[in-house]
Amino acid sequence: MSIEYTQTEYRRFAGTSLAQAILDYENGYLTSCGLVAYFFRIKLAEDETQSFSQEDICQELKISKSAFYKALKVLKANGEIKTKTEKYYSLKLREV
Repeated sequence: MSIEYTQTEYRRFAGTSLAQAILDYENGYLTSCGLVAYFFRIKLAEDETQSFSQEDICQELKISKSAFYKALKVLKANGEIKTKTEKYYSLKLREV
């Protein structure tokens, strides 16, 4: 089962700061998968045309490559993530 969002629904994630999501992850309230999903949702609420490298995401979120790839596997399986190239990722916006 996948969750579908409109661009308007993505924009509501902008109200959650990335700093707060990182803090919630560090305190154990959020999984690495949730953190990576929030990263894309928050960033795309600002600019839906952005793409991100694994290195940049891991550095900003303070997570390991292993945690990133585990999260990416789940998000891809749910249809949330699409690969722009082998190195860059963006969240797939779906029309509802």
